[in-house]
Amino acid sequence: MIVKIDNERIQVGIDTLGAELKSLQCIEDGHEYMWPGSETSWKGSSPILFPIIGAVNDDKYSYEGETYEIPSHGFGRRSEFSVTSQTFDSVTFSLVDNERTLEVFPFEFLLNITYTIKHDELIVSYEVNNRNSGDMLFSIGAHPGFNCPLEEGLSFSDYRLVFDKKESSQRRFKVGKVLSGERGPLFDNEDTLRLEHDDYRDGALIFDDLRSQKVTLMSPKGTRKVHMDFSGFPYFGIWTFPQAPQDYLCLEPWYGIDSTAGDALELDKKEGLVHLGPGEVFKAAYTIRIE
Repeated sequence: MIVKIDNERIQVGIDTLGAELKSLQCIEDGHEYMWPGSETSWKGSSPILFPIIGAVNDDKYSYEGETYEIPSHGFGRRSEFSVTSQTFDSVTFSLVDNERTLEVFPFEFLLNITYTIKHDELIVSYEVNNRNSGDMLFSIGAHPGFNCPLEEGLSFSDYRLVFDKKESSQRRFKVGKVLSGERGPLFDNEDTLRLEHDDYRDGALIFDDLRSQKVTLMSPKGTRKVHMDFSGFPYFGIWTFPQAPQDYLCLEPWYGIDSTAGDALELDKKEGLVHLGPGEVFKAAYTIRIE
């Protein structure tokens, strides 16, 4: 079921399946900024990544002597959420642990995802409640895909990402579904990344050392833009599917990252996990602003 909220500037549509953002439109002219999904490329629009980011080796991990199997990006995107609060400009979706989640993730939790619109901004807020008597280990992140180009007459390669600080970051490479352990230079004291589909033939561009907290998807040939504020998120991914190039780009702020090939099976040794004490609440948010 699609739930809509709007104001005088933007309208947002979110699917209760996965609490997934499916539409972000400008009220004035109806222009759509979100990728609608495609059977020949990537089916998603903006899945929630929970309780892991990416994959673990062989889709398996162990915790307190038990072995569990979990799919890439976890089960959040495949779960039906409940609408627990709604106003004209805000809606909260909730997911509670259940028999199915406990089979792959041995923690009791309450996950709230709130979408709030203010003027031309959409704020996406995460709240994870630990309902266990011990620590809870998890990751959570975003995967919004934006139409690119944003305007007729332009192409994917007409666009660029402009960060708010000059970067000298290295990308982390993948081998199969997990990280290879290798890194390679991408930025050289620059704030702009030009877009080419071929740059993603080795997978997503994954960073753990960005200085920036904001990025803008834009073209010097056009007027429409997408601004993202991902302050506080320690990892950031940029992705599109090069094997069947289509017109979208994903900007992905994460609290977590794929496992690395050869990593230990134990969950508590996995890189990037949030360790949340009993009864504690984790909160994070990112913002999308459109022009």
